This record gives sequence, structure tokens and C-alpha cells, in this order.
Amino acid sequence: MGARPGRAEAITERRLLARAARRRETAVWALGILFPLLLHPIVADILYYRFQNGHRDDWRALIATIQERKRDGDVVASLYPPLLTYYLKESTPHLKRINPDAILARGQRLWFVEDPGVRKFYPGLAAWGQAYCQEVTTLSNYAAGRDFRVVLRLCMPSSEAASAPSRGSARLPSGAPR
Repeated sequence: MGARPGRAEAITERRLLARAARRRETAVWALGILFPLLLHPIVADILYYRFQNGHRDDWRALIATIQERKRDGDVVASLYPPLLTYYLKESTPHLKRINPDAILARGQRLWFVEDPGVRKFYPGLAAWGQAYCQEVTTLSNYAAGRDFRVVLRLCMPSSEAASAPSRGSARLPSGAPR
């Protein structure tokens, strides 16, 4: 004896309702996952370009400070020579290609830009700059718990270092990084 016709229709109807419910759950899960994935880049762009200024430092202000105080014969070095060359309109050496001892021994002043790259890749030079050069200006740019601070340092030969406000002697200690 077979199932009554009403019962078969009820089972089929329950299966259809269960299938529809699973589809709704799947759609809710899909939207719940896709929505944040699509929303995050939009919010990140808004924060990056509108509120955090793209983590960009004000290089023009930094260069203006150098141009105001720079003397003939001063050496300006950075991890980004093309950037400084562009703004200063003169060739600037890479930090790893300079010899601070020789520059200071010739009586020249050394300007260098200490940024997160210097602190990460040349920590010895950053420490030396903090100890033996004066901090001229700092561009602070903190975002998301990271330090994007850029410090402009001026290292002076020993003949000028005695009269200038500094955190220490301008002489390069033996074994200092190059």
C-alpha cells in the first residue's frame, strides 16, 4: 500500500521549503563575507587619501628648510637621491655612498634625512645621527601604530660643532657606519 497522495505532497513541500531555506542561508553567508571584502578597500582608500594624506611626508617643507639653511659646499644625502635631486635641483648622493668622516674632515657640513628606511636598513647610521648631529626639523606622520617620522639632521665639522647647539661632537666615532 502506497503513501497517500496528500502525504507525498507534504513531504515534497517540506523538501522544497528546506531547500529554499538553505539557499537563503547560503545567500546570507555569501553577502556576509563579500560585503566586508568589498567595503574594506573603499574604506581604506578613504582613510589613506583623505585622512592620513597617503602617509606622505611634506618633502617640500623639508627641502625648504634645507634650502634656507644650506651653504655652498654642504652635502645633502638621503636614501632617496632622486627625490632630493628633484626638489633641490642639484645632484644628491645616496647615504650608503658617502663617507661622513671625509666630508666632515674637509670642513663640509652634512645634511641627511633619517626616515623609517634609514632606521630599518641603516640603524647604526640612525643611532650615530641621533648622537652626533643636531636635529633640524621633524615631520611626524603616525598612522595605524606605525612611525613614519622623518628627521632632518645636520652634522657639522668639529670647527663649527663647538659653537652650534648639538647633542654631541660632530666627529664620527671610529667604527661608525658608512
